[in-house]
Amino acid sequence: MSVARLTRRGPAPHPFCPSSAWCADGQVVEKFSMEQPIPLYLFVLAAGEIGSRDIAPRSKVYVEGGVEVLDAATREFAGTEEMIKVGKGLFRPYEWERFDLLVLPPSFPYGGMENPRMVFLMPTVIKGDAIRAQVVAHELAHSWTGNLITNKPMSISAF
Repeated sequence: MSVARLTRRGPAPHPFCPSSAWCADGQVVEKFSMEQPIPLYLFVLAAGEIGSRDIAPRSKVYVEGGVEVLDAATREFAGTEEMIKVGKGLFRPYEWERFDLLVLPPSFPYGGMENPRMVFLMPTVIKGDAIRAQVVAHELAHSWTGNLITNKPMSISAF
């Protein structure tokens, strides 16, 4: 998850959670938090043998496809923190705490898709020369020009 992970614990008995389902032994409960108010506009669940690696102090790249793909993605997106710094200089500080990248399977129909804290990317952006990393810069720009504007809570009096 690209939101802040708060806790991980075992399940606790609950009248709406029969022990044969979610609260069985061996299950875990993860608690996450999104501090910035934002309406739900996209929900994606990624599952599989997903590997990850830190690429910057606030960025991690996630891929399915093994160490070779993870190595290639790490090299391709090594300039991510510099992109965030340039964005900060152009706009204002980056307010989403994390900026992670998830490389999706080839069936993902777009070059990239921004979400607060995590960008989804086609594997075709990994070319080995960082030229297609411009997709990351484009999606990162939405962190300011999209998510901080179109998702900002407003009152009727703001109009």
